[in-house]
Amino acid sequence: MQRIYQHLLAAALLAAPMATFAQKADATNGWAAQPYKADGKLDEWKNPLPHYNGDTRLFYDIANDGTNLYIAIASRDEISQYRIINAGLHITINTSGKTKNGPGITFPNIDQDALYDYRHTPQLNYTPSPAEKSAKQKLLFLHTGDLLVNGLKDIKESAIPLNNNYGITAGISNDNTGMLTMEITIPLARLDIPAENADSVLAFNFKINKIDKKEAEKLKAEADKAAQSGGGGGGTPGPGSAYFNYVLGYENGFWTRQGLAKKI
Repeated sequence: MQRIYQHLLAAALLAAPMATFAQKADATNGWAAQPYKADGKLDEWKNPLPHYNGDTRLFYDIANDGTNLYIAIASRDEISQYRIINAGLHITINTSGKTKNGPGITFPNIDQDALYDYRHTPQLNYTPSPAEKSAKQKLLFLHTGDLLVNGLKDIKESAIPLNNNYGITAGISNDNTGMLTMEITIPLARLDIPAENADSVLAFNFKINKIDKKEAEKLKAEADKAAQSGGGGGGTPGPGSAYFNYVLGYENGFWTRQGLAKKI
């Protein structure tokens, strides 16, 4: 009798449909009626971006069409900008909608020699205008290097060129009002969303990375020394100041779940 029961149970399990799981979305992506260009200018997006996280001081939005996932990020906060420029923003996308590891991308990845000059910016005796800050950042962005990636389908490399054959694109800019803006495009095929995720809810983690803490403390000490020897200015502390360099040794981030949009 027990053997018959076991056979019946096994047959029932085999006949059962594939289990699906549901995750509740915080929001639904916008539908991209036409492909977005990842140039960092946010021309295709709502202004301002509709979602905001107070811990990281980031505005963000996510959209998709039938082919690509589009991500937009913006920040007016100078400390968040400085941290992103120096250490990058890492975005994890869990394709099961869970707050766990998944495919990811880090952007920007700026040349270390260019960053050295940026980190050692002499403090000015005045507070520069947003246009001045924007111009300086745009020159720095010319030194943006490879995209750092992990877990994306059929990509074995951990670093790929900005101009690549995988369909992944990214751009960074700063408008003349002092807003740092970024865009990233990832083909949905690279995410390999499991069939069990019937609602297509993805979990996104936005994390501002950190640099080595000892390096951050070293930069802070150098800035303190420069200020004490007369190299510091009387303006508002900014890039290159002791505090700005100190916070490079810390990271923070947040999770959000968003469902893929469907064409109406």
